[in-house]
Amino acid sequence: ADADRGVGTRAMACTSRQPVTPSGVAWLARAGETRRVRRAARPKGGAPGDLVSPNPASRLTNSRVAPSRAAADALDTGSVDEGDAAIDNLTATSFDPRGNPATVQFAPLPDDTSAVCWRDHMEFLFQTLDRSLGPLTPVHLPPELASASVPGKVRSETWVYTSPFVRRARFTYVDGGEKTQIFNCVVYPRCVDDSTGDSEGHLGDAPLLGVDLLSLNGGKKILVGVDLQPLSRSEAYLGRYVDALASLRDARFAELNLVEPSDRFYEDAQFFSPAMLFARPVPVDVAVDCAVAAAKATGAMQDLGAITAEDVCGVEWAELNSGCGVPLVEAKTL
Repeated sequence: ADADRGVGTRAMACTSRQPVTPSGVAWLARAGETRRVRRAARPKGGAPGDLVSPNPASRLTNSRVAPSRAAADALDTGSVDEGDAAIDNLTATSFDPRGNPATVQFAPLPDDTSAVCWRDHMEFLFQTLDRSLGPLTPVHLPPELASASVPGKVRSETWVYTSPFVRRARFTYVDGGEKTQIFNCVVYPRCVDDSTGDSEGHLGDAPLLGVDLLSLNGGKKILVGVDLQPLSRSEAYLGRYVDALASLRDARFAELNLVEPSDRFYEDAQFFSPAMLFARPVPVDVAVDCAVAAAKATGAMQDLGAITAEDVCGVEWAELNSGCGVPLVEAKTL
């Protein structure tokens, strides 16, 4: 969540019918929390326009124009319910020629690429949410909010969905070929039945799901961030799920090089849970770790001695930029 909007705004969206600030509602209703992705996608030292944002409003492109201020103002309402209605009532056709996050087509990457592709992750998450919390119903977005591109360089696609259990689920994918692959998703739970006020069968005060998967600079920088972001910082609230989430993270993902969230990509970590999964996997290191684990499991480690990157990836793996270990990173984060 964006620091300047505050956890209080997000909590109010789930637990209150009181009006909130128009700007806060617009950000919630538009599923526009893409600043983190824009910042991560920007080359080091670059300007905001160096790479197209997942939010098409941030720049003009060669193929589309940024949405007018009137389009954004249509969502700038005085309460959460009005914000939902504004986005639901936007005029668009029911057929989306792009497909959905599970069926959209992007240009394929080379087999030996060093970039990590997150398209299977987007497909898996969309299908899992649709099966578990669906059916997901698409929220129609104007074309200028759904797609943006710089032909031959980068393309971004955004979808927004709702369901009986999900107030909003926003999926964004940025395809910049081997240079940049980004998948970002945020899911806001539906806390009560909007028509009756009944909370039975809904998700109550469940945390928000946030997913950031980034492969930048041709795969030289890979970032993985997944969290259930709490609506409250109280010990009672966090105690209901944080310990179990941390145990899962440490047991299953330690080999991805778990680290603390960086303020270079997240402006303020106060909205994350203490159990956030944040990792900077290095594909070659993951490949070596897997080889060592396999050797130990078969009892061959004594005969082999130390296992190096050259043993696993070949003597010239660095010069060839072979993408050694990339499929393992893709598999272990899926």
